[in-house]
Amino acid sequence: MVQMLGQDLPVPVIKLVLRAHEALVTGETWPLRTLSRQMDVTDQKTSEILRLMRRDLGAPVVFQGGDAQGYRYQKGKIFDLPFFRVQLGPFLLLKPLTQGSSGPVWMGVHEATERLIVAKFLDTEESRRVMQFNAEVRALCRFEHPHVLRVHDRGELDEEAAETSGGRLRVGMPWVVTDYCAGGHLRERDWTKWHTLRDQLLQVLDGLAHVHSRGVLHRDIKPENVLDMSVDDGNTDLRLSDFGLATALGEGGSGPLNTLGSPGYLPPEVCAQRFDKLSAASDLYSLGCMAWEMATGALPYNTDQPVENLFEDHLKRPLSPFRPQRKLHSGFGSWIQMLLQKEPRDRFRSAAEARLALLEVDRTRRAGAVDHGRPVIPHAPADKDKPPPQPLAGAGLGLYGLRDMPLVGREAAQQALWYALYQTTTGGRPRVLCLEGGAGTGKGRLVQWLAEQASYLGVGQMLRVQHDAQKGPSHGLGPMLSRTFGLGGLPPEQAASRMDEALLTLGIIHPEFRRGLVNLITPGAPSLKQAERHDLVVRVLLELARQQPVILWVDGAEWAADSLAFARQLSGLMDLPNFPVLVLVTYRPRALATQAEELKLVTSLQEHPLCETLTLEPLGPNVLRQYAHSLLPLTEKVAEQLAKRSSGNPLFMEQLLRHWIQSNLLVAQGSVYSLAPGAKPEVPESIQTLWVTRVESLVAGQPNGKEAFRALLIAACLGEQVDSVELSTACQADGFELPLWVEEAMVARGLAEPREGGWAFAHALLQECLSRHADEEGEGQALHRACAQMIRGLEEKRPGHAARLGRHLLLAGDTFDALPPLLEGMREALHRQDTDALADCIELRGAALKAAGVPPSHQPHGENLMAKAWYHILCSEWQEAERLAFEGLRGVESFGWAGIAPECEQVLGKALFEQADYGGAMVHYQAAVQGFREMGDSYSEAVTTIKFGQVHAAQGEFQGGAALFRQAVRVLGTDRRSTRWRAEAYMMLGSVALATNRLDKAKPLVQQAMDVFQELGLVRGMAQAGNCVAELARKQGRTDEAMEWYSKAIDRFGQLGGSFVNTARLNLALTHIDAANYKEARRLLEVCAAFFSQNGQKQWEASARCVILPTLAQANLWKEFDGQLRVAERLLRETMFRQADLAKALALAGQICLDMGRRERAKHVCQLGLQMYEDMKDAKEAERIRKMLEQFAS
Repeated sequence: MVQMLGQDLPVPVIKLVLRAHEALVTGETWPLRTLSRQMDVTDQKTSEILRLMRRDLGAPVVFQGGDAQGYRYQKGKIFDLPFFRVQLGPFLLLKPLTQGSSGPVWMGVHEATERLIVAKFLDTEESRRVMQFNAEVRALCRFEHPHVLRVHDRGELDEEAAETSGGRLRVGMPWVVTDYCAGGHLRERDWTKWHTLRDQLLQVLDGLAHVHSRGVLHRDIKPENVLDMSVDDGNTDLRLSDFGLATALGEGGSGPLNTLGSPGYLPPEVCAQRFDKLSAASDLYSLGCMAWEMATGALPYNTDQPVENLFEDHLKRPLSPFRPQRKLHSGFGSWIQMLLQKEPRDRFRSAAEARLALLEVDRTRRAGAVDHGRPVIPHAPADKDKPPPQPLAGAGLGLYGLRDMPLVGREAAQQALWYALYQTTTGGRPRVLCLEGGAGTGKGRLVQWLAEQASYLGVGQMLRVQHDAQKGPSHGLGPMLSRTFGLGGLPPEQAASRMDEALLTLGIIHPEFRRGLVNLITPGAPSLKQAERHDLVVRVLLELARQQPVILWVDGAEWAADSLAFARQLSGLMDLPNFPVLVLVTYRPRALATQAEELKLVTSLQEHPLCETLTLEPLGPNVLRQYAHSLLPLTEKVAEQLAKRSSGNPLFMEQLLRHWIQSNLLVAQGSVYSLAPGAKPEVPESIQTLWVTRVESLVAGQPNGKEAFRALLIAACLGEQVDSVELSTACQADGFELPLWVEEAMVARGLAEPREGGWAFAHALLQECLSRHADEEGEGQALHRACAQMIRGLEEKRPGHAARLGRHLLLAGDTFDALPPLLEGMREALHRQDTDALADCIELRGAALKAAGVPPSHQPHGENLMAKAWYHILCSEWQEAERLAFEGLRGVESFGWAGIAPECEQVLGKALFEQADYGGAMVHYQAAVQGFREMGDSYSEAVTTIKFGQVHAAQGEFQGGAALFRQAVRVLGTDRRSTRWRAEAYMMLGSVALATNRLDKAKPLVQQAMDVFQELGLVRGMAQAGNCVAELARKQGRTDEAMEWYSKAIDRFGQLGGSFVNTARLNLALTHIDAANYKEARRLLEVCAAFFSQNGQKQWEASARCVILPTLAQANLWKEFDGQLRVAERLLRETMFRQADLAKALALAGQICLDMGRRERAKHVCQLGLQMYEDMKDAKEAERIRKMLEQFAS
């Protein structure tokens, strides 16, 4: 119904009156009854229309007889309509409704369906308001939910529509058409029963869960922004509306007070302008204020006071007693109080969780209680078998590309992804799924679908690790954490402070972890090594996963060696309880095949038993036609053309259809679209050509279009993720100003997506196509030179800065200039143990050396050779590292590469040590120490000296090792990296003191090391030092304290996985043996031995197999005893590993064997223990074992 002339008129009546007026204007005879019957209007209604027209409109209607019996107008007598007829495509606007905050709002009708609609206009050309209007439209277009206001179309007002508006609207005004909600807003709807109020809130929560799942915060929840489609007093059909203040989840947002939202509903974090704290809980606080108002008739805090005082109430003032106007369930007040907690962490975590708790209010038995448990993942996602809503006939062309693209023909992939999440969640253990497919096959869309479904149901949260070939500022794990905690764009000091606070909120209370994580995300902070970075990220994931399962998306894995290494670490943490993390790795197989390191890591992941691989094949012809119809209602002919020309690639079809729409080649034909008469659509030969064509059409006709196109080519040179400041600076370096409209135009055309601090190309393939186009046009070198000039001028030196500069200089053709920054990049990557960055720099510097014509006999080639050797060291490929180091020594001899000689020796020492060739390792480490000393490189000399000492200690030569550790301390400087190695030396001295039973010396040394590791936030160092503290307690006979320390270490540092956690288990097992808890010790040692064997760590495997012998003897498991002993003897011969705890375990095993009457076994293990004590020059213990052996002789 449309309110007009004092009564509610049905849409058919309005249409009939409009038709009558049209007949009058054109002078035609109008047979009213005949026409009304054609329009399905009854005779009775026709008579009512006549009375209405005569009485209220003064229409000159007269009777006409004859064959065309009916009524007609008297010619020349005009009457005015009480409404307008403004045509917006398939919509007819009838009258203005109100003046909204952004412009006029009109009511109209969709003519084909007679559905009432609302058209909202923007009446300003101010750029900020235009961007805000467009952002609201884009946000609304992402939503497809029965409780979120639906958008039907958008566009700009044409001249004819402006003219028929009587001057109320002007040409070019942006407009958007949505549903008309006849029931008004929620403030106008009353409730009389508890279930009515509850159902209204459930509808809002359901819509809000959908909005949040799309990564959007509403930020202005209040009754006026909740509309009702129903006019029935007994029912409500609510819609969330007005997304003018919406912002992306995780990106915060800011603005002046008048854009913060409605003061009575503002969450405390917004009142304090702490936008970094914005989350789904912020909208839930506003919803809590609205629920309080609905129940009590007033807001929680008085709005008739100065806004500053109201903000203070939201921030600090406790809630008044909850006194509802009508009787409600006793648990409802507690539910609202959960929503209105001052701190976001104390509220419900998601709208899905709040919805579940509200449903449980009726089922709660205890008065006033509220259940806020975690939602349970269902066997199938929420949208299973749910048909997508059909667009209104002739509408929606302006929305194409703004809505999420449908998933057609990928049902099996959807089922596999959901099942993987289901297994991860219910099993509480990490899993990995590799999703491979060509460009445009829908990998990213599938991951997005999974994340949206999981978020909507409250059973998962997604973290996206972005990667691209250019290794830009958004690349990798650190920027992922920065986005997760909303730190983008903040100065380093402020980012560090915010990060520290966020980690405390998350539950990471240990200061050492927080310091390390702050270093990880703060530009210019001290670098962390790869293992340390990974340990810290695991710690964050552990806490996040305890709140809600995590979907970790490694996007662009073909450029993601570091993140893939991290994923491999996660796949090994199967023994951590309550760690549900699903790692999704997406990549293009052809691109991956060109990246050796990434290919190796992906292959390694796929070999893991809990890793699956899902391959997306091109869609078949029938599925492609179905897909075309799902994109837009099309004629069969158009769908067939699209399917034929897109070569099985959904992305190609989407972009081709978008190109046709933006070229005005499609027209409405009833309820479907067809090609315009005479249209001959251009079909580019490839999707690459299509991308470039679309970008060229974007800038065509613009006064500064040439500069805009060049700016986009520079953006492509910078990478898939574009920082707005960097792009603007690079354009200035190239000699022009960046046109301000470019970013918004790219987003509006669906060619880019907004990001915090900038934007991203809509698809990696688009960025690659533009970059390739720049090279083909001969502009690539000049553009990369501008990028290099921009990077040189950056004040903030992030990790990888030198490598980025070197890359752009190389691509600019400035090969000699590229060599120094690429060498610096190699050294930085090596220091950080970042294999991804190191491999990249090695490849780029090799290309630069070749392009510059540097002869192979010159030392820069030797530097690259050693970088490759270190790369293989980091990858635990000892033999290849050894081969390259020997090749480097031959270069030293043949070409005089004196500068790399000590480094060659250092690499050989490390490679041979790890292969248990301790004699060879000592020779080469000694040569390396001498070489670094002669070069005056005291830092490298000290580090190598520590490594040299570790070889001594591993062979039981503790005195020589201690002397080397003390020598290293004397040589080290006072800078941060030297401080770190000084702590390593202290810890090794403490370990030697422990091994030689000088316990009074061990404690202060270990404590010194622990203090430094804590100050620097180095998790692994703290773990090793903590292990030494536990060892000290064990050696001093404080068994309970030792067990507590070891258990704490396993619990606190267990997320490190790998060697450390199993070394801690090994030591805990030793403590259990000291306490005669043989059964528990055996359980721990079986896990350790299996791990060390699987990972090729022979010396630790030998330790576990020696220490397990007493437990097997005690249990009379002699077959297992003999098997373990054989393996232990072989490993000890291969490694020459000697340690007091092993000798002690062997002696204990001999004593138990003797007590059990197994004299031959006792003699065998005692002789093995005696040999170990003699090798370690421990005369006292060796004499004790000899006395035991004398018993056998007697």
